[in-house]
Amino acid sequence: MSLTDIESWWGTTDKLTLFGTAATFAAVLVAIWQLRDANKTAVGQFWLTLRGVITEYDDIHANFRPRGRWHGSTTLPNQVNDWARTELYMGLLEYCNTLMDQDLLDRKHFCDWYAYRIRNLLSNPRVITYKLHDNAEGWKEFHALCKRLRIKIPEPTKGLAPFISEDRSASEVA
Repeated sequence: MSLTDIESWWGTTDKLTLFGTAATFAAVLVAIWQLRDANKTAVGQFWLTLRGVITEYDDIHANFRPRGRWHGSTTLPNQVNDWARTELYMGLLEYCNTLMDQDLLDRKHFCDWYAYRIRNLLSNPRVITYKLHDNAEGWKEFHALCKRLRIKIPEPTKGLAPFISEDRSASEVA
């Protein structure tokens, strides 16, 4: 093999290496672009899933909304099943706080889309008193969520009706 043959071979190898490197770089850029696109899609799907789960508690949310049955009420909710659904709803909101801790939910978007629901819950003196003050230890994440969203939990109300109504329906007695 002569020096000219080696130089010719080396020049071809340099060109192939350069082409291969450029092709690899282009493939990496395409992969990054596709990954970013897939991530945006996943985030959108996650928010839609959360929206779907939260709407499972629209009955509870409607009661706490302005002009709802429980908005500002010192006597309602007062039934076991109402309290149970309210606790599940509050627990779901607590779970959202945990997801924000893990950077899986964006605080600003959550605040923009869901903080009003927390404010509506806090319109009810019974929730404030019986859940968030009398049983504050059990609702640490809810307190943390309110703090994160800069929502002040009001002071408890004295002299409220009993936590659970003493009246029982015929189906509960049977």
